[in-house]
Amino acid sequence: MTPNESRREREPIRITTFGGLVIAVDERTVRFGRTLPRKPLALLSLLLAAGGRAVGTHVVCEALWPDAEEHDAYRALVTTVYRLRGLLRHRDALGFCADGVRLDRSSVCVDAWNFERAVAASQEPADLASALELYRGPFLGDDESAHVLEARERLLRKFIRGVRHLGQHYEETGDVPAAIALYERALDSGAVSEEIHVQLMRCHALIGQRSAAAQVFERCRALLARRFRMTPSSATVLAFRSIVES
Repeated sequence: MTPNESRREREPIRITTFGGLVIAVDERTVRFGRTLPRKPLALLSLLLAAGGRAVGTHVVCEALWPDAEEHDAYRALVTTVYRLRGLLRHRDALGFCADGVRLDRSSVCVDAWNFERAVAASQEPADLASALELYRGPFLGDDESAHVLEARERLLRKFIRGVRHLGQHYEETGDVPAAIALYERALDSGAVSEEIHVQLMRCHALIGQRSAAAQVFERCRALLARRFRMTPSSATVLAFRSIVES
């Protein structure tokens, strides 16, 4: 048995969360019909957002059945756990524990969990670069649940911090093209960060590409206007002016 085959046997369920939810069980993507299993998927998103930790039953019930009586909400939770197990096709992948409900990390591989673990363990630039490659877009796409939004912001902050750290390493070692490629990929993945835009502008200026730096500023301004109805900060504007006037 090859290492990859062994890992697939240990982790038969692979869940992609960056950019949207994709579930693969035994190497087959789970397809949904016209009627989505909304409550099982809502429970799954809550557990995914927890980062591998258990979620207390009272927290789950309050999130999914806020208007139900405690006993009725718990009965609904038991039913939803049963339905989600059916969706994942591996009974041991999900269950109750002393702390609440959790996904079994030995059966379920989640890209967001791997990302957080890899970023935290990164000691060398190459390790950090590999970790950052795992981030492919906003956590769980268009899901606007409160717990998802909180996890999305947490993961985005870690991604941006990692990009800035690695990009500074590239710049300090003189590998400006690598820094530019890193910043571009970060922005293409949906990261909204004025700091990354500023670093990208400065890198273009370092290699004499002032028109490209100006285009980055315009992209930043358009993105902020479209997403947040706001303009670039004074620090970003000053950085741009210093680049074009130098």
